[in-house]
Amino acid sequence: MSQVPSLEQPLAEASGIKPERRNITVLFCDMVGSSALSARLDPEDLREILRAFQTCCENAVHSFDGYIARYMGDGILAYFGFPAAHEDDAERAVQAAFEAVKAVSGLSFPEAKSIQIRIGIATGLVVVGDLIGQGLSREFALVGEAPNLAARLQQIAKPNQILVAPSTRRLVGGLFEFADLGGQEIKGHSGPVHVWSALRSSGVSRFEARQSVRLRHSSGVIPSSRSFNPLLRRRNRQTDNS
Repeated sequence: MSQVPSLEQPLAEASGIKPERRNITVLFCDMVGSSALSARLDPEDLREILRAFQTCCENAVHSFDGYIARYMGDGILAYFGFPAAHEDDAERAVQAAFEAVKAVSGLSFPEAKSIQIRIGIATGLVVVGDLIGQGLSREFALVGEAPNLAARLQQIAKPNQILVAPSTRRLVGGLFEFADLGGQEIKGHSGPVHVWSALRSSGVSRFEARQSVRLRHSSGVIPSSRSFNPLLRRRNRQTDNS
């Protein structure tokens, strides 16, 4: 499908941002089954579905102060941590992903009763700020491992699944519950990459989550989501004492 120009390109023209090294979180998402839809739907009907899908993703990203970097047919590339940086950009990206899944799941059309999404998220050091392309196609170039890994995770995600790289998983601590998918073979990586599936918010406060991050950094271990959650810990103690 043809690329849709980013609605945020005027920011790139007026920002005056210079290339720099930053830690950012990258989110890739796309619509499940778009190729099958394009084979059987009138282009106008497909356009309506794609626009509704993109609007759901845009709203989710913007709700958490993310930046839409590129539209790629039925996919979207978003940055958290550039141009605007926050100490909780990894958390914002995961929250935006949950919001996108919820919004897209609510879409329904006569030609497509159920719309689903796949999402990959990764965090890492990148060089960003160079403007490439011309006219409406101008965008910020991003050089580093995070965008490639996020894209690969999105490709292997199941419908309505949010796959998270180890880098992002470490930063969000116990704020979310995850399913540990173990090592996964990822194209472009010499060995398996530990992948996590984000399930839901854990109910843990940001203070407790940060404590878990400090504990994890000191031990070098990523504990299970259950070990982060004080509600689950209290429930387990009550069960043990009964």
